[in-house]
Amino acid sequence: MGECDLESLANLNYQENRKTESFMATNDISMKYTQQNYFIGNQKIVTKDSQGKIYIQMMNSAQQAYFLENNQFATNLQDLELGIESETEFYTLKIFPQYGFHQSVKHIAKSKREYLKNYIGLVLATTINGEKTTISKYCETSEPVNL
Repeated sequence: MGECDLESLANLNYQENRKTESFMATNDISMKYTQQNYFIGNQKIVTKDSQGKIYIQMMNSAQQAYFLENNQFATNLQDLELGIESETEFYTLKIFPQYGFHQSVKHIAKSKREYLKNYIGLVLATTINGEKTTISKYCETSEPVNL
């Protein structure tokens, strides 16, 4: 997962990343919790330990689809239509639009339990070979994360 900042995200090699169009639509994905296991649709994900990572990955993918349709990033979780709340039993989820040279957005899944990791996601809009696209990245940390 490596460095988790906009500079490293902007320097990612395009061939190692998929274009926005190739990301699956996330509007039909629902996440539910059952007996310590998480599911997306009918697929078992694992346990609560991976909940934050899954949320960040879903938010990153949904932002890429949202950007493709709206030419801007969503500023709140409801606009992404993922069916997840900003407060869960184990995580607080936040979206932070980033302002500066590149159009980008940062997602944070802050753990409510010391033993769970925090996750940060970044999505960057860029132009490659004259075509507007997005690049995403996420990372995990055991260090405290400020909201």
